[in-house]
Formats: sequence, C-alpha cells, structure tokens
Amino acid sequence: MRNMMRVQMMRLISGAMVMGLLCAGAGAAPPKKHPAAKPADAPAPEPVALTNIQMRLNALGMLRDMHATKAQMTAMKKIAAQTAEPARTREEPKYSPAVEQAMHDAHAAVLHEKDEEKVEAALQQLDKVLESENVEFDDDVELTESARQHAGEIAKMLSASQVASLIAVNEEHVKDPGELLWDTLHESHKLKGEEWDDARDSAAEDAAVLADGINGSKTNDLTEKYKAWLDESHGLDEAQLRGKRAQLLQSAAKIGGESDWGQVMRNWVEYSMAELLANPELSVALNERLR
Repeated sequence: MRNMMRVQMMRLISGAMVMGLLCAGAGAAPPKKHPAAKPADAPAPEPVALTNIQMRLNALGMLRDMHATKAQMTAMKKIAAQTAEPARTREEPKYSPAVEQAMHDAHAAVLHEKDEEKVEAALQQLDKVLESENVEFDDDVELTESARQHAGEIAKMLSASQVASLIAVNEEHVKDPGELLWDTLHESHKLKGEEWDDARDSAAEDAAVLADGINGSKTNDLTEKYKAWLDESHGLDEAQLRGKRAQLLQSAAKIGGESDWGQVMRNWVEYSMAELLANPELSVALNERLR
C-alpha cells in the first residue's frame, strides 16, 4: 500500500528568501515518481506431515464407510475442535516418494472419486506400498472425555442402513469380547516383553469397551481382569490353545457376563464414533467434505 504525501509551501517568509526560493524553484526538475512497491509474496504453506494425511484419510474413510450425510457432518464439525485429541508430537516414519505419491492419490480418490472401484484401487495401492516398505504411521488416537460424551449423540443420528454399512465394512473388527481375547492369544502367544504387553493391553481395553461401552461403570475393572486372563493363558502353545478354546471362551465370558450381540454392536458403533471425534484431523476432513 502506498502513502502519497504532498509537500505544500504555504509559509510566509521574508521577501529575499521568497525570491531566492522562486528562482531556485523555477529551474528545478519535477519530482521523480517512484515505482509502486510490489506486494510481498505470500509465504508458502508449510508441508503437511504424511502422518497427518494418514489420520485425515482415516477420518475420511470412516465418513465414507458410514455414508455420512451433510447434516451429520455439520453436527460433527460444531464439536470437532473440543472432542479432538490435543496436539502431540508424532514420530514421522521414513518413506519413499512412492509412498508419498500413493498417500496423496488415495486421499484425492476418497475425497473426489465417484467410481468405487477406482477408490478401492487407490487404497489397495497405498496398502501395497506401505507393506512393501514396512511403513507404520503413528496414527493412533487417544479418546478424549469430550469425544466419549458426544459419541452417543452422533451414533443416534445414524440410520439403520448406515450402521449396517459401517459394520459390513469393518466386520473383522466387530467381535464378541471373548472372541477378541481368543484371537489375541492365538495371534500373539509368541510375543514377549513390551510387544506382548502392548498387544495384551490393547485387546483387554477393546474387549472391555465391547462388553461395557466407552462410558461403562465396569470398563476399567473389566480391563484389568481381561489383562490377567490373557497373562494366565499366554504361556500356552498353539496346540494347547486349540485344545482349550471352548474352555477359554467360557472362562472369558464369565468375566464380562453374557454378551448381548445387539449391545456389543451398539458399543462398537459408539466407540467408532468416539474414535472419529477424537481424531485431530477430523475438522480438516469435514471441511474438505463440506466444500
């Protein structure tokens, strides 16, 4: 922005000085015009970490799986800032340009592509390059208290067909608590140390949520009991696990009580909504979808 300043000579001075000034001014060259300064270029936006794009892709994928409506996304947008997990440092893994390209292609496909086959092809290509380069992103989300509180109201906005679609896409994750614990034993019985601790804790927490919900009064107690159950059975080899499967499932069921399949599904849906609301990239994903 330029500031134009005019110099006005309106002072009364002595005659000799006036004549001198007039004489000098008569032969003076007109003032030079300086070219307008060019506006400074806007700073280039900082590149977004690929971990953030992965988390955004997770949010977009969930919105896509549930066929979220404009009204539902608008409702989520109003609370996303308060339900999101606070920003924290996430370690960015090493990856090749092929991973970066596949991530951006998958993001664009999920966001804009109408052809489901092309969307699936882009997602499969991303999975392929991530697996080939053994790339793992730190994209886990910790549920916030606000996300837990609002998950139920968002879940109630879903129609029966939306819930059916969400469960169908994620059917391998929707299990009875006992089945989830059994699968963890079967898949992780060779793990030791911190690797086993992580697998055990994650399975126990998930099983407790499936049994009692994200805001259940018994969730913490069930988590500890499921951890103990997993530790007790961790020493069994694969043959022993297969031979005692029925017995183990029965003992797991006694911890949490009989599982009502309808309640388990409701608990899983509410947990999924809480996880979506806690995703720090949800606000950006919603803005992209609502444009």
